[in-house]
Amino acid sequence: MKTKTKTKKLTQAEMLQNELDRIYHNATLKSNLSCESDFESDLVDSMVHEHCQDAIYDLKFSCPEILKYGQVYQYGRGGRTLAPERLIDSRGFSWKIKSVDDLELDAYETKALYKTLKKFNDLVEEFCASIVDHCIEDAREHYADEIEAHAGKKRQHFSGVRYV
Repeated sequence: MKTKTKTKKLTQAEMLQNELDRIYHNATLKSNLSCESDFESDLVDSMVHEHCQDAIYDLKFSCPEILKYGQVYQYGRGGRTLAPERLIDSRGFSWKIKSVDDLELDAYETKALYKTLKKFNDLVEEFCASIVDHCIEDAREHYADEIEAHAGKKRQHFSGVRYV
């Protein structure tokens, strides 16, 4: 005998709140590979930074509707949250992502923002899931001699970002 499981149908406001929640740390970079030396790590960090700046600029073209909610900035330690300024409640050094209630949207605006944020979050997530591995592979392909020359050398001081 089949049993039916009840699945709760989310309202537009709940769906939008889920997308707003997804913004928090949406730009955390992930990697399946790891750097084998400090030199390679520094090289990859530099390449990732360059690609990230380009990707933020490219969002204006791949998701232009996000600009309706303001210029896109990085927030938080390490810039792990990427969001348009009108969706952030910022007070000095502290900030939080606004809630659906804070935005005071009608039904049409709620649906439009949901669609925009879904697309935006998916683009950011897709980029962050692949860029570090891409840069590591690119560094190994184009800078193999330099990486080999620095193998085993220890860094004088700590700098750079570590990826999860």
